[in-house]
Amino acid sequence: MPTFFFQSRTRNKTKIQLGLNGELEREKSDSIFLLPKGQCCLNCPNCGREVTNQDATFCPYCAKPLRLVQKRTGLPLAAGILAIIPSCLIGFSGIAGLIAAAIIEPVLMVMALPFLALTILGLSAGIFMIKRRHLTFSILATSILLVSGAIFLVMSFAIPVSDITSALNYLWSTIMMVLSTLSLLFAAISRNEFS
Repeated sequence: MPTFFFQSRTRNKTKIQLGLNGELEREKSDSIFLLPKGQCCLNCPNCGREVTNQDATFCPYCAKPLRLVQKRTGLPLAAGILAIIPSCLIGFSGIAGLIAAAIIEPVLMVMALPFLALTILGLSAGIFMIKRRHLTFSILATSILLVSGAIFLVMSFAIPVSDITSALNYLWSTIMMVLSTLSLLFAAISRNEFS
């Protein structure tokens, strides 16, 4: 039967042994540290001494934190908002395209559907970023927004339209690409905050 010795805060040694039923038993009743079945000691990263209380957040000897406390920043929130804004721009264009297609040519409705799909993709990425979940999906979806902004910018150069429409397309595509890039940057910087 294995026997373990642990020190309590009063520096008294307490004998803890594994009983026949697999539970930990102690000889002294004044012990303040008991380990659950199957766990051993934790060493303080600062002083290196053994801490037997698995629920302790601070070392009882040097009072330093035992676990690395991760600071939460506002970067995932900013990344989410910056992903939602271009998604709303795309959604507005998709809805405008649907309305124009219904009035002018119903066949053009097919062209508005990718805009709506990108809107749903970008909105879900933004929501996931705000909730600090699914980093891979969020980065992939925001990257798709960035690439689609670049495609829209190239299409604005390729398709001749009026000067006002062309300027609006350039502006819209540039804003979409800048916001998507910032969103990707903020999500990448704060990747450790995602679960």
